[in-house]
Amino acid sequence: MIGTSLGAYIFIRSCIFFLHWIAPLSIVCSISSLFTTSPFYHTPIGRAVQIWAALETAFYVLGYHPRKIYLQRPATHPALRTREERRELFQRCNNNVPDPERYLSKWFMDAPVSEIKRENVKEFLRWAFLDTGDLDEEHEEELEEYLEELEKLLSRKIEAGKGSAKCLRLTLDKVCLCAPTIELWLKTFRLI
Repeated sequence: MIGTSLGAYIFIRSCIFFLHWIAPLSIVCSISSLFTTSPFYHTPIGRAVQIWAALETAFYVLGYHPRKIYLQRPATHPALRTREERRELFQRCNNNVPDPERYLSKWFMDAPVSEIKRENVKEFLRWAFLDTGDLDEEHEEELEEYLEELEKLLSRKIEAGKGSAKCLRLTLDKVCLCAPTIELWLKTFRLI
C-alpha cells in the first residue's frame, strides 16, 4: 500500500506534518477571529474557515485531548498472582521460546545483546510477571531465580549492570508518537 521509496517516505512525513498542525492552527485562527475585525472573516470563505477552525478547536479541546490523557494512563493490572502461579507462568513461557536470544532481543526493541544486562532483564521481568515497574526488595529473590532459569535457556550468563537497552512494557510505558530516528528510517528502507 505505502511504497518504500524515498519519495513515498517524504510524502507520508509531509502529510503527517500537515495533519499535526491542523489543531494548533485552528486554535490560533479561532482565537484570532474573536479579537480581530478582519474583513476576511466577513467573506463566505472566511466564514467557512472560521466555522471549520471552531469545529476543529472544539474537537481537540473536548474530544481528542481528554481522550489522549485518558489513554496515556498506566493500565489497571489484575491482582498479583501467587509466587507459584508466577513460576508456572514463567516456565510455560520459557517452554515456548524457540530462539531465546531473538526472544530477548525483540522484547528490548532489537537492542544488541551486549546492551541487555541484568538490571534491564529484571525491569522486563518485573513488568511481565509482577505487573509493576517499581523496585521491591521483596521480589528480588524471585527475580534472581527467573534470571538463573533464563541464563540456562540462553546457555550463557547475563552480564551484571544496566545497559542502554530499553524493554517494551506495554501496559506501563507511555505511547510515543515521535518521528522515527534516522537509523530506523535507514533500516526501514534497507540502506544499512
